[in-house]
Amino acid sequence: MAAKKKKNKNSGGIVLLGLALYLFTRPRVGGEIGTGTNTGSGSGSGSGGIISKYYTIDDVQKSKIGTEQNIQEQFGALSPLQIRDINDFLRIVLDPLTDRLGSKLNISSWWRSPKVNQLAGGVSNSLHLRGTAIDFYFMQDGIIDNKKVIKALYDLQLPFTEMVFYGSKVAPKSLHLAFDYKNPVQKEILFKKPDGDYELLSKEFVYNNFLKT
Repeated sequence: MAAKKKKNKNSGGIVLLGLALYLFTRPRVGGEIGTGTNTGSGSGSGSGGIISKYYTIDDVQKSKIGTEQNIQEQFGALSPLQIRDINDFLRIVLDPLTDRLGSKLNISSWWRSPKVNQLAGGVSNSLHLRGTAIDFYFMQDGIIDNKKVIKALYDLQLPFTEMVFYGSKVAPKSLHLAFDYKNPVQKEILFKKPDGDYELLSKEFVYNNFLKT
């Protein structure tokens, strides 16, 4: 068991080193747009620059608030910088996660325009504004099972900056997942309490309730 743990630790360090090198050397403006060879549903003509096996520009810009209040800026063309950050999020986190889960996430909010973010109660520096935060739930066989998402994130050693549980600490009804390439491995886990405050969850709590087998 000790040898196995050592092996996992080293492989995780290699993954994170490779991620850091990529993020440091990646093109600064629009370098990812239209250059991928992925032929999934989110790539190709009319994709708005999104390169993904699973997700499209419609998924990225989905917004109940934007639709109900006819906020046109929510559904306009995204900037090259926004597209670059979204494609990083997809390639590094969301597509590998979806590969493991076997089906798409059910998205409620992803990229937000400033107006939609304000109406949604988002903070002024929300990663939703860059398209590197997503609110969602995972459903399989008609049952919401976000525990599978959490376990897959850790099994694959995928980097993320923060995750928020909504509805329940031990069986969250929905999740918020954010990735900031400037701080990709903070892995802060929070629970949004009924009174609106946030509770920081310990690594031990996450392990005991979601990872322990």
